[in-house]
Amino acid sequence: MAGFASVYEGHTVSAQRKPAKTSVSSSKASARPARSTAPRRRTAPLPLPLTRLSAVASPEREAQWKFEAMRDCYAALFEYSQAGFLRLDTLGTIVEANLTVARMLGINRKMLIGQPLARFIKPDDQDTFQQHRRNVLKKDIRHSCEVTLLTETGAKRQVFIESLAVQDKPGRIAHWYAMLLDITERKQIADALKNTKEQLQKVLVASNAWLWDWDTCANEMHVSREWMVQFGYEEEELTNDFERWDSLLHPDDRDRVLAYLRAYLEKPVGNYRQEFRVRHRDGSYRWIASTAVPSRESDGQQIRMLGFDSDITDRKQLEAQFYQAQKMEAVGRFSASVAHDFNNLLTVINGYSALLIDQLPPDDSRHKMVAETLRAGERAATLTKQLLAFSRRQVLKLEPINLNDSIRSIRSMLGRLLGKGFSIALHLAPDLWPIGADKGQFDQIIMNLAVNSRDAMPDGGELTFGTHNVEWTNGAPDPHGIMPTGHYVELSIGDTGQGMSPETMAHIFEPFFTTKEIGKGTGLGLSTVYGIVKQSHGYIFVDSKLNRGTTFQLYFPRVAAAQVLVDIAPTRPAGCSETLLVVEDQDSIRALMVRALMQQGYRVIEAANGEDALQAAASLTEPVQVLVTDIIMPRMTGLALAEQLRQVWPGLRVFYMSGYSGIELPDLLDKPENACIQKPFLPKALVEQLRVFLDNPTHKQAEGFGLD
Repeated sequence: MAGFASVYEGHTVSAQRKPAKTSVSSSKASARPARSTAPRRRTAPLPLPLTRLSAVASPEREAQWKFEAMRDCYAALFEYSQAGFLRLDTLGTIVEANLTVARMLGINRKMLIGQPLARFIKPDDQDTFQQHRRNVLKKDIRHSCEVTLLTETGAKRQVFIESLAVQDKPGRIAHWYAMLLDITERKQIADALKNTKEQLQKVLVASNAWLWDWDTCANEMHVSREWMVQFGYEEEELTNDFERWDSLLHPDDRDRVLAYLRAYLEKPVGNYRQEFRVRHRDGSYRWIASTAVPSRESDGQQIRMLGFDSDITDRKQLEAQFYQAQKMEAVGRFSASVAHDFNNLLTVINGYSALLIDQLPPDDSRHKMVAETLRAGERAATLTKQLLAFSRRQVLKLEPINLNDSIRSIRSMLGRLLGKGFSIALHLAPDLWPIGADKGQFDQIIMNLAVNSRDAMPDGGELTFGTHNVEWTNGAPDPHGIMPTGHYVELSIGDTGQGMSPETMAHIFEPFFTTKEIGKGTGLGLSTVYGIVKQSHGYIFVDSKLNRGTTFQLYFPRVAAAQVLVDIAPTRPAGCSETLLVVEDQDSIRALMVRALMQQGYRVIEAANGEDALQAAASLTEPVQVLVTDIIMPRMTGLALAEQLRQVWPGLRVFYMSGYSGIELPDLLDKPENACIQKPFLPKALVEQLRVFLDNPTHKQAEGFGLD
């Protein structure tokens, strides 16, 4: 303020003294007031505030001060701003630069002047920068771009450039300004976020999961695009209201899901987790596992739930298959146990009935009664055989067969079985691989499935048989998800019948389950099919929908082609003089066997269990020719007994009997020194099969027992 008045040493000039007319008129006036030559004198303080003295300054001088102050301010902003500032000529040469640009490039500011800015730009971005420069000079508007700068040390800095051209004359641009913002860290953060998002997306894809967001205050549900794609919906088909999402829940799950959700919202503890079914756009339902966490405001009020859903349909199907397998295994064990006990009883009933009927003349009234008893026993034996087939406990003669040949051989029989109004179509693949199966049991599979289809088509229809060679590999696995990789032969049997509901399909292979009227079926047809397929190392699946028919798909492992074993026809026993050791824990069965065998001339030594048999054998001076033994006995099985006796008699042959074994015998019956007869049996069958076994040292009774 020195130029405004002579104010110094705490004194001011007199208020009555008029200032010289030229005191502030010249622009060359000294910045310091001229010292007066008049003697000093004290004056009283001015009554006006000192700020009133500014009135002595001219407007021009005040404007100059303001301009200088503003210039200094903008100079400071230019120099010390966090943004870099450049002034460039039309060729892009740096005319002026602030310190920030110099620090950004790691170079002395003086060395920047006169350098083309393009020198510091990454080669890959040169075209971008030059186009940016042309746009600024041509259009005379603000323009921006992003490029990478190369510092003197070779480091890279990503910058955002915003430029504006300035005209020195109308229509002529002399230079342009550029502001440079270092966005390297922002880019790194953005890239990191992008990478994180991509990784998260990959995790979600790998886990088959999709995001959702529920605003509990507005009651709006938002799902990700992936969620909609998974369930086949378009964005316009799904409104954001919660009720729309609620409507997609399976009716059997809705009450449970909503009740749990309400309870969780009232008292959220831990993460929200639920499993339920959601309707696909095609009408089917998919199982999902939903997991979420609550989001709260600062006051603790819950405002939304953030979560993700993952498709667990395959897992649920495997769980259902596992549960079904466990249930079937439990039912199978029970059925086998029942069949075993019944077979022992039926062996006695049928055996003595057969002996008795042989002693009665045909015109005897008792002959007819015994014959009816025998027929009833045979029907009961058929039922127990079906139970054993279901429980996979029957003896099967596994041999290489061709499914095409088997189907063709019984086609005419199927025609008679189906009756009028039905047609049979065959789509059999050429060069079909052989499978290992029991020919008779495989025919039973075909017949049972044909009967099942016939009953599902009361007004007639078409039954279609198809065969194919299939190969499951790691790249092309089994679509059902349970078969190992390998070569299989597929048999499909489809009908045009009424189809089945999912509830019915869940029980069709269970013994005694039937949808027929009482007295119209035993409920053992499909359970028998299931057991034979499983015991033949195969797999069976069913696909059915109401009013759209049913298709059964059966898969059997491919086996190497081999010569089919030919059964040797049983002959009537001639003279029988061999010594037999008969071991059976059921007294009535043992007595029946001993009587039947002794009538044929055999020398029979009997024992009620394995320990008694060992004691009896120890007392013999000569070995027996055949051990006839039940497999399942208390304290010692027939297998263990045979093993111990062969230590004494190495060449001992063994003729096993089985109501069911419950023991896997993969190789036992493949040896010529072993054979087996299935209970219940008639004395005649026992005698005939035992004679064939004795007369043919290389005879093979069966190629598999209790497998799978």
